[in-house]
Formats: sequence, C-alpha cells, structure tokens
Amino acid sequence: MSIPQHHRLAACFFLFSLITGAMYSRLPDIQLALGVNEAQLGLTLIGAAIGSLISLTLSSPLIERLGARTTGFITVLGSTACYASITLVSNAVLAFAILFVAGLLAGALEINLNVQIGRLEALYKRSLMSRAHGFWSLGFFVTSLIAAGIRQAGVPAGCSQSCWQSGSSRWPGSRTRQCRRRTTLTSRRSSPSRRWRWSRSA
Repeated sequence: MSIPQHHRLAACFFLFSLITGAMYSRLPDIQLALGVNEAQLGLTLIGAAIGSLISLTLSSPLIERLGARTTGFITVLGSTACYASITLVSNAVLAFAILFVAGLLAGALEINLNVQIGRLEALYKRSLMSRAHGFWSLGFFVTSLIAAGIRQAGVPAGCSQSCWQSGSSRWPGSRTRQCRRRTTLTSRRSSPSRRWRWSRSA
C-alpha cells in the first residue's frame, strides 16, 4: 500500500515532536540524574540549540546530496535515539554532546521537511504546510498527556529501560515498585535544593 508523500511528511513532524516533547517533559528527572543545578542544566540544554543553528546554516548541500528520503530516515531515527538516550546519561558533558548531535539532526530534519512540503504545495496547488505543522503541535499535545500520566504514576525516566533489561519479558508491578523505591532513596539522599518527590510532586 502506497502512502501519499504529504502524509509521510506529516508523520515525520508528528514523531519528531512526540519524542522531543517526551524528553523535555522529564527535565526534572534528567536534572536529578545529571546532578546539576538549574543554571548548569540550562548550559547543558544549549547543546541542542548550538547544533541546530549550525545545521540550519550549513546542512543544505548535504541534504540535497543525500536526498529527501535518506535524510528523513537518518534525521528522524537519529534524533529519536539521541533524545531517548538522554534519560540514561549521568554526565552533563556527555549529555551536552548528545544534545549537540540531536540539534544537528533536528536542524537538517526541519529543513528537509519544510522544503519537501513547499515542493508538494507547488505541485498540488494547495496548502499543506499548516496541516503538517498541525501534526507537529498534535505530537506535543499527545506526548504531554502521556508524560503527565507516567509522571503522575511515579515512573522515573529510564526506569523502564532498567526494568526491561533485568530479564523479564514483561514489566511486572513488583519491578515498578523497586524502581520507585530506588528513586525515592536517591531523592532523599540529595540536597534539599535537588530533592524531587515522585509520588507527591508529580
């Protein structure tokens, strides 16, 4: 079954905003894992902005050379992997480097998607850009709802990864409680300015 190109581009907008929003919704957890204060967390997050600015300025020739499909494949999956891995990192410098790479990929992704949408608009003689960006907004809306539910349930970022790797093909409630207990103990040992209470402040 062939999917129209503008539907595939809209799906790329949706998926990218989905994973980006999921990462930003867990910033308190990421800050706790990195062991940094608010200012240091801000400096870490600048890595994505720097990478994006460089990519938006210099990546156009490379995108033209690779083609729209190859560029979309690399940038969507690559940026998704980078943002997902942030929850497993405990070093701020490494997190900065990962976000820098994610920014490079995100900048190329934005150029690629918007250029292709513009070409399709010229081909079909109708507006497609607003619909595509609507899927971007929809992705953030969906991931916000899901992240709110996960946060309210007290599931820490990266907990699913550690529980999955513990040898079970399912996620039993007992392992979820173990992850919560480990996170609670960690937060109690932290300084007052870095204390996060999953069950009450979520």
